[in-house]
Amino acid sequence: MKFQGFFKSFDGAAKISGTPDTSGVMNDFSTRAFQRHDAFSLVFEGLLKVDEDGLYEIAATSDDGSIVSIDGEEIVNNDGEHAPVTKTNTVPLRKGYHRIKVQYFDAGGGDILKINIGVKGKQSLNLRNALFH
Repeated sequence: MKFQGFFKSFDGAAKISGTPDTSGVMNDFSTRAFQRHDAFSLVFEGLLKVDEDGLYEIAATSDDGSIVSIDGEEIVNNDGEHAPVTKTNTVPLRKGYHRIKVQYFDAGGGDILKINIGVKGKQSLNLRNALFH
């Protein structure tokens, strides 16, 4: 996944914009490298590989806000300043590669970002093997 990191918070994940303080590539949606900052924001973009057609459940757990979009469509909106909250949605996906974007911000205090994706009713994908840039 390509990422852009901002060493400040925004008023919401949807409002992250401007010139990033850092950028690069990661193999997951990790916030670990940014936790030394009181507040930070991240935008991850890349490709999600799914191995079969199906109805996929997308779950975003975050503290503070996050938004998950697939193929340009917002799928999970967990935006806003809040304690850890999980929101889910389902989306039909065909076998192959899909554009994925995750926006996240931490306004201070605790920070959590966890994304789970899998065929509804089955085990979640191992995202380290399913995400590409």
